[in-house]
Amino acid sequence: MQRLVIIPEKWEHHIRQSCPDQILEHLQDVEEYDHPGPDLDCLPPMFFKNLGCVPNLRTAYGEPAFRREVALCARMQREQGTLYHFLNGESAVFLTPRHKGGNRIMATYHLPAAFMETIIPDKSHFPLHDAVVVVAPNQVEYFQGLAGADKVHFIPLGVEVDVFPFGPAEERCPRVLFVGNWLRDFPALVQATARINALAPEVEVVCVTPEANHPLFAGLDVDLRCNIPTADLLELYRTSSALLFPLADCTANTALLEAMCSGLPVVTNRMILDTGYLTEETAFLAPDGDGEAMADACIELARDEVLRARQSHAIRQWVTERFNWPCVAAMYARLYARLGLEVQLRRPRLLPGGRA
Repeated sequence: MQRLVIIPEKWEHHIRQSCPDQILEHLQDVEEYDHPGPDLDCLPPMFFKNLGCVPNLRTAYGEPAFRREVALCARMQREQGTLYHFLNGESAVFLTPRHKGGNRIMATYHLPAAFMETIIPDKSHFPLHDAVVVVAPNQVEYFQGLAGADKVHFIPLGVEVDVFPFGPAEERCPRVLFVGNWLRDFPALVQATARINALAPEVEVVCVTPEANHPLFAGLDVDLRCNIPTADLLELYRTSSALLFPLADCTANTALLEAMCSGLPVVTNRMILDTGYLTEETAFLAPDGDGEAMADACIELARDEVLRARQSHAIRQWVTERFNWPCVAAMYARLYARLGLEVQLRRPRLLPGGRA
């Protein structure tokens, strides 16, 4: 392989330093390909006849991704020796593995198996991948069945740890924070909120979630927010006592990584252990669906500064050692090398105070 081309997938509601596109900041001599592709109305019908398999435009894969892949297919016929890495395979890859020519295709996949069955009905392109990256161990077996056991590699989602200020235990107020929407267990969240209201009225509950979820909390004492500035979210991470994080399903999660960077103790349910992002020692784990047990752990953290301090330092060290972007980028560099392309890592930029 002679060059690396990365196809990003930008999500406006994500903080850039904890999304997959941040890998571009850690690799040298990489091309970012983010062109919209051609206007399909100007293409002759014969183009589509010769294209081969054409996808139905599914939930995750829409017209913009299709147009981009059309342009990439044309490019792949003109070159060889390029490794193309799609950072969000679910919404970006369908045509190119069939038309890669003398190039290679790899993609990172983020969703649990249950969702893959509904959003990608035609999976015939998976065996044509040269490598598949999954962001959690609980995805491995499923994707091995699609692409082949030797092609699937686990590399976790990364985060720029020092972007998220660490909050010492003594500066944290009696506040429980919930952030997000995707794959969250809202019945357990509502149950936990009601119990906190009843047993610890001095503990504030803040939920940062889309407005569509706000009616779920009718009659409860909860501060409901959405689309808040990044600075406000970082301050909530830094000054809250617990992240209430009930899950209905899970792989990687940016809000979880961000909270851990800030030293925010996490209260969640046991299915998180299947992802490798938390352990028995780094979080308070309740049975799946048990909002009351999660509420009790949140109350304990809000009232016990010594306990908060211990959990804060443990979780900050955990995320720094395993999920900091320089560590994750190095894992990708090793995989690129296995695929025949040596990629150099950028030197970490120094932050104020001389920290990398």
